[in-house]
This record gives sequence, structure tokens and C-alpha cells, in this order.
Amino acid sequence: MSPLHSDRLTGLAPALVVVPSHDPLADHGRRYPDRLRAAGTPAQLTESPGPRTPWSACRPSCRKPQRHSSPETSPIS
Repeated sequence: MSPLHSDRLTGLAPALVVVPSHDPLADHGRRYPDRLRAAGTPAQLTESPGPRTPWSACRPSCRKPQRHSSPETSPIS
């Protein structure tokens, strides 16, 4: 469910909404800050060119959890 359709948007923390300009749900993202402001929540909209947000281009190694072995985290035998 899109947060745009929420019945209650009051009492939320200030929001920065980043919308990829070519995202299929970009229109929802563009309308969401208006709904937040109407509910009294400070909100700012920023559009990111292209189909993804800047941080979704993160290197694969930062998205994949790394396994580390140490005496404190090794399985109990």
C-alpha cells in the first residue's frame, strides 16, 4: 500500500521524499509531500533523474551481508 493513501499523516517527523523521475510510482511520490504538508508535517520533494534513486546504485558488496567468523560468533559445536 502506498503511504499516499494513509488516513493518518499527522505527528510524523519531517520528511525528505526522493523520487526517481522514471519510476512507475513517481506520481505517488510527487503527491505524498503535499499530503504530508496538509497534515502539518514538513516535507521536501527531490527528484532523482533516471529510474533509480542515487543510493540504489550502491556497489553489490554493500548490499550483500558479509559473513565473519570469530570465537564470539562461530556456531556452537
